[in-house]
Amino acid sequence: NAVMDIAKEHSGAYGIGVDYAYTMVHKAPSRQKSEHRTLAPVPAPVR
Repeated sequence: NAVMDIAKEHSGAYGIGVDYAYTMVHKAPSRQKSEHRTLAPVPAPVR
């Protein structure tokens, strides 16, 4: 777990990938801190 903590804290996007893989392999709960929501699409202006 110490290695996971270092990877998550100091590895940016790589740390997110390591965290995702760990969650999938060990069926661990997600470590998100808040509820994520999807935003509605906004069409680009046509010029």
